[in-house]
Amino acid sequence: ERGCVRIGTAVEGDLVRALTRIRAIRDPASARLAVASRTDRGVSAVANVIAFDTSFSHGKLSQATNGRMHDAWLWTSMPVPDGFNPRRALLRRYRYHLPRDVSTEKVREAAELFQGDHDFASFTVDRLHGHLTIDRIRVRRDPWFVVVDFEAKRFARGLLRRVAGAIEAYASGGVDKTA
Repeated sequence: ERGCVRIGTAVEGDLVRALTRIRAIRDPASARLAVASRTDRGVSAVANVIAFDTSFSHGKLSQATNGRMHDAWLWTSMPVPDGFNPRRALLRRYRYHLPRDVSTEKVREAAELFQGDHDFASFTVDRLHGHLTIDRIRVRRDPWFVVVDFEAKRFARGLLRRVAGAIEAYASGGVDKTA
């Protein structure tokens, strides 16, 4: 049966080792393990979707696996159709934590510049053919950080690290809007 899990961090290796230890999979290749996305260094995915073939009970998978992982955890698991591919997700969300001392209003102001359809070629190492769209950028303050959430159908490699860096530089007074 094809299975799908949502994990709390992007630590694929930790998950694979745990799944192998509990005998939910023999190895990633034979289980057809597929991951929705990987994150840039410094970026935390709020959740990641991983699909693989397993005969392990979905009701017991999270508990059995979580006891054997160090840097990630399973929120849930469920059966999915055989042709399910997590790389074809309809939406991706990423979260950045900026230092608490930056202005939330300045972060919002800068974020508005990046939301929507833009030519992000100078913000990624990928060769882009056309524009990318960041559908939504939400900014809030929690007790420890200024939290910036990004949503889009897809992101190019390194894009969010550079966009978040530009937003932080503006909010900190390091650059102006024309930079």
